[in-house]
Amino acid sequence: MADGDNNIGGLLPTDVLIEVLLRLPTSSRRRFRLACRLWRDIIDTHTTEMQSRPKMLVATVDAIHLVEEDDLPSSRWTGADYDYDGMSLVGTCNGLVCMYDSQDPDGPIILANPVTGEMLAITPPPPMRHTKATSDSRLTFTFTYHPTTGRYKVMHVPYSFDRVWVFTLGEALWRDVATGSPTEIYDVSKGMISIDGTVYWAVKGGEAKVVSFDLDSEHVASVRPLPKVLSRHGSWHLVEARGRLGVAFSRGWWTADKTEVWVMEHAMVGRRRTWSRWYKIIMEKPVDQLAHQHQLTLPSFTTHDSEYILTMRWEWDLLLELGRYHGYVLYKHKPSNDVKKQARHGVVEIGERDRGAEVAVIPTHHIRPRTFAYVETTEPLSVYRCR
Repeated sequence: MADGDNNIGGLLPTDVLIEVLLRLPTSSRRRFRLACRLWRDIIDTHTTEMQSRPKMLVATVDAIHLVEEDDLPSSRWTGADYDYDGMSLVGTCNGLVCMYDSQDPDGPIILANPVTGEMLAITPPPPMRHTKATSDSRLTFTFTYHPTTGRYKVMHVPYSFDRVWVFTLGEALWRDVATGSPTEIYDVSKGMISIDGTVYWAVKGGEAKVVSFDLDSEHVASVRPLPKVLSRHGSWHLVEARGRLGVAFSRGWWTADKTEVWVMEHAMVGRRRTWSRWYKIIMEKPVDQLAHQHQLTLPSFTTHDSEYILTMRWEWDLLLELGRYHGYVLYKHKPSNDVKKQARHGVVEIGERDRGAEVAVIPTHHIRPRTFAYVETTEPLSVYRCR
C-alpha cells in the first residue's frame, strides 16, 4: 500500500472519486482498496460489503449452520433459494462459498452466493472422478482468493501430492501443477489453510513439515523454520489467526490439556520467518469420565473482532425445540492478560466452573465440525461463467 500521504487519486475531487469507485464491480473495488489509504478509506466507508459484520459458518459433514451472535441453538443454512443439506463446506472467500458433496464424488463442486442465490457448478478434478469418497474428502479441497490479482481458485491436494489441481474461476478446465515432491503425503488431519494469497498444508513424516503454494506464481515451497514447540511430543493443527498462519499445539496432562497458538509474523529476521506465541488455552479435564472436554474450533478459532476464543464440546443429550439430539455446543471465552508475558494476546482457562458463554448448538454426528468466518456480499457469480 502506498504511503498514507500519497493520494494517487488527487487529481479528482473527493466526491467525484467516491462516485467513480462506487460504480466499480465489487471484485474491482476489493483490489483498488490496496492502492492507497484514501481509496481504502472511501471503499470501507461507503460500501456495504466492507461494513458487513462477519458471521460464523459451522460446517458438519452434511450440513452448514449460520451462527449469529449468541444464536441458540443455531440456524440451518439454506441461503437465498437453495437447500445446502448434504453438502460439505470447503471454504468461503469474500461472501462466496464453495461446497463439495462427500457422498457423490462424481457430482459437481458448487460455488454459491447465498445472498443473491446464484450458483456455479464445476466438475470435480480428474483424481476425484469415480473415486470412493470419505468424510475426509472435503479436507483435500480449499477455496482461495488472491488479493492483488483478484482471482478465485479452487484447489485440490491429493493425499499423495506429486501434483496439485487448480481451477481458476472464469476458466474452463482444471490444471495440474507439479510440486516436485513425488514421495510426500498430505497430512489431512492437520488441515489446509489459505492466507493472503498462499495455501498451506502439512506433510506426513517423522518431523513437522508445512509446505506453501503461492496462488500467483503457483510455486510450492517448504515453510521454514516452524515453531520449535512442534519438536515436542503432542498434536498440532494449522489455524487462521487474525488473517495470519497459525499453529495450535496441544499436550495432554493428568488434569488438563494445554494448547499454545503460535503465529507466523510478517516481519523476518534476515531471510527467516519468525513465530510468536499469541495464546495459551488450558482446558481442564472433566471429573465425569463420560463427559467430553472442550476443543478449540478449527480452522477459525476467534470471533469476528478477535475478542473471544471459541471452543466446542460434544454433548450426548441436547434438548432442542424439535426434540432431543446429540451434537456440539459452541462456547466463547475472553482471554485474560498474561502477567508472565508468555502469550501476546492472553490466556484462557476453561473448567467446569467456567465453561464460557454458550454461542450456538450444532446437532450433528460425532465428526468434528469446522468453523469459518463469513461476510455477506452481492458480488455476482455470473461473471465467472465460461461462455
